[in-house]
Amino acid sequence: MRRRCKIEIERDASGEWRWRVRSPNGRILGPTEGYKRTRGAMRGIFAMREALLNLQADDVVIVQSKPGKAGGPLRPSRRTTKGST
Repeated sequence: MRRRCKIEIERDASGEWRWRVRSPNGRILGPTEGYKRTRGAMRGIFAMREALLNLQADDVVIVQSKPGKAGGPLRPSRRTTKGST
């Protein structure tokens, strides 16, 4: 049987609701913004689900920050994958 990701919703120290996706191996797959209500967090979950269901290969963009500028502006990578132009 294939293991699936889980979505966890919890209240943070500031009282906002946050959700995260936990992979089958237990790793967290990225944080989210805080929401005032659980309803807002649920809307965020379903918006992400809808976006992922409609995702096409050309919608994926590789970005990287400029060397030496942690958290700096992101720009598309100039590296190409094998077979791409």
